[in-house]
Amino acid sequence: LMLVGLLFRLGIERRAAEIGTLAALGFERKKVAKLLLGEGLIVAGIGGLVGTPLGILYAQAMIYNLTTRWVNAIGTPFLTLHVTVRSILLGYGIALIASGLTICLTLRSLKKHSTRALLAGRIERTPRTKRRKDESSRLSISLTRRYAPLGIILILFLVAVVVALVVG
Repeated sequence: LMLVGLLFRLGIERRAAEIGTLAALGFERKKVAKLLLGEGLIVAGIGGLVGTPLGILYAQAMIYNLTTRWVNAIGTPFLTLHVTVRSILLGYGIALIASGLTICLTLRSLKKHSTRALLAGRIERTPRTKRRKDESSRLSISLTRRYAPLGIILILFLVAVVVALVVG
């Protein structure tokens, strides 16, 4: 969801002049936000339609490998994939709702920018006080130190899975 928010924010920043033009022509901010939300939901919907079958294929490949090549990892060859239309539709719907909420949260920042700045293609960052900036830097460093090893382990695991799939 963070990736959805970041990518949507990047899209808004790149299209700031278009958004500013709509605002300068008299479109209400709510109308522009609804337009962008609709666009984002269309992209998320298409992404879900493409990603769902790919996710099922990936799950089938993992189950196949766990029950044949990597059977020692789980200790039983009787693992099966259970996919139903209901579970697919439920997952697709929840993903679409979560994406929509993330996009809505991202669009809230649009209210803070003037039409003039948007026309110029600039989205200003809200200035922070020196103290808040220092606190957020310390928090960021602390979180990085705490979770970087976990991220490295996850990346190494994913590389090992890909290598195992390729090598067989």
